[in-house]
Order: sequence, then C-alpha cells, then structure tokens
Amino acid sequence: MNKRTPFSTDDAAYIRRVAGKVPVDVIARQLQRPVKGVQNWAYRRQIKLRVPDAVMSRYWQSANNRGSEA
Repeated sequence: MNKRTPFSTDDAAYIRRVAGKVPVDVIARQLQRPVKGVQNWAYRRQIKLRVPDAVMSRYWQSANNRGSEA
C-alpha cells in the first residue's frame, strides 16, 4: 500500500503559482508526486490546472506535440 504524504505549504504554493501556466505532468514531476495526486489536490481546492492552447503552443511545444503525429 502506498504511503500518503500531505502536500506541504511549499508544494501548495508552487501549484497555486504555476497552475494554468505549466502542464500538470511537469508540476507532478517537479514535486515528485503522481499526476493523479496533483490533479485531485487541485480539484478539491477548485484550482484549474488547464494550460490554455496559446500558452501550450508557445512555451510547451514538446508537451503539445505528444500523440499528435498522424
């Protein structure tokens, strides 16, 4: 069974600061937490993690192109 560790105040501040600017997989990697854990934490606090398309295409091109090769 996985051990649940609460989000620290620094983790919470980081998520709030970069939410909507940085993709959730990057946030999770930086915090060394599962993506689903970050998503659930933000959802419970009504924090939107979605990065607008304009920001994704400008600053996160490698993340934006994932799965779009057809």
